[in-house]
Amino acid sequence: MQAIRLLWAFCSLLILLTAGAAAGAPLRLGIDPSGVTVSGVTAHGRAVVFGITREVDPDDVTTIRRHLDVLSDDDGDGVVTESLGAAVPLRSMWVAVDLASGELDAAAPAGFRLRRVGFRGRGLDHRADGRDQVEEARPYAEVLVVRPGVGVWSLRLGDGGPGDADGRADGRIAAALDALQPLAGSPAPPSRFAPGDVVLLLDPRAMEMAIVQVPGGR
Repeated sequence: MQAIRLLWAFCSLLILLTAGAAAGAPLRLGIDPSGVTVSGVTAHGRAVVFGITREVDPDDVTTIRRHLDVLSDDDGDGVVTESLGAAVPLRSMWVAVDLASGELDAAAPAGFRLRRVGFRGRGLDHRADGRDQVEEARPYAEVLVVRPGVGVWSLRLGDGGPGDADGRADGRIAAALDALQPLAGSPAPPSRFAPGDVVLLLDPRAMEMAIVQVPGGR
């Protein structure tokens, strides 16, 4: 009888462990000495890693760099790495999104506060011409949109510049969704947001990020 109980307990534990493995670990973005590592990626899937770094040299000159890559989990271990080939600057912010599930995580190096904020403008906005856009009360921003299982698109825009859909230098920027640029073999961008879309806005000057997922996704 004791042997049967032990066998039953072992089988129950095995079932729990198998269920946990099937569910998968949550997406996690970690900052290493010379890059970032994303774990919990869909096996053999891809993740987009988006980072902004600010460095000040001895002459007090500030250099802002954009790091945007789509990384593949070729070996199926659920881990991808973005190497900078140098130390990760203290003043930096990072976000990763799983392109299959839409799961995301954001982080900053220890000692630098990650500033996640809400939109200052209308955010996800529906235009009079039937198209959607990201509208924000900032002079400059980087926009990234992920539609899980479909594609990823990005746009860099400044107030009154070529990417600014309102065409005015008015202290606000608007990124028309169908004006974003496809990444990593993605199809042409859609004109309307869909449930489950992940929308990121990164401000490299204020070092702030706004993140929203369109309601209704899985």
